[in-house]
Amino acid sequence: MDTGTRERIYTIILRAAQSRFTKKANDKRETEYNPFLQAFFSRKDIAKSALMHSFSTSIGMSAYEQIAEALVSARPGFSSANITRQYRLTGQIDGQTESVIAQLINERGLSRNEEINKVRQSILPSTHATSITDKDSVVDIHVTFPDGSLMLIDITTVKPSKKEFDYLHQKMLRWHALTYSLNTKAFVNAYIGIPFNPYHPKPYKRWTVKFDPDFIVVQNELWSLLAGYDVFDEIVDVFNEVGLALRDQLDAYLET
Repeated sequence: MDTGTRERIYTIILRAAQSRFTKKANDKRETEYNPFLQAFFSRKDIAKSALMHSFSTSIGMSAYEQIAEALVSARPGFSSANITRQYRLTGQIDGQTESVIAQLINERGLSRNEEINKVRQSILPSTHATSITDKDSVVDIHVTFPDGSLMLIDITTVKPSKKEFDYLHQKMLRWHALTYSLNTKAFVNAYIGIPFNPYHPKPYKRWTVKFDPDFIVVQNELWSLLAGYDVFDEIVDVFNEVGLALRDQLDAYLET
């Protein structure tokens, strides 16, 4: 990772952490009384747990997309124009293809490529290419490669429920369908992105037996797709640097 990209990612993480920390400090002043938890844990333990939960659910989700943008735009031959956060797909999915997708979700058993090809073969051209917006059209990370191919990523929590995975699986197929409704020859890859593997060093296996795991990119694979090389450990290093920079502030918060 070059110095400029590292500094940009450091600033992204620092700002996200400071914003969450400020909000949590305000919440703490407003609500401190919890007699049920205080029967088992100290106020400091409760405050620490609440702060950790707030950081894990909010800092990551607010920062991951920005980090992705920094990594993609730093690639040789790429710029900020190659990546869009919260991109809204256009196009239209016909009823026949909706039925095909529903059948694929219910029956499973096919490979990722087989499912995608069935969607491509079924889709009808959209007659409203510029005006129809589908309910599942928002893409967290939309990357256009110099050769015109597309990569679409939904960055999700590290432990989605089975129901959430089913929905994400369906969304990936619908993203392909929307893209193909405008251009059946488009080269597009849609993925469920898991920022880190909570089961490390064991493989990530949460519900993935239910469908082709090639739909999922986890930890090193996700960040490598974005950066073009294995950058996960360097991202962790930057998080550690920010954590050290905020350590005194966090300790002071827990002592009040």
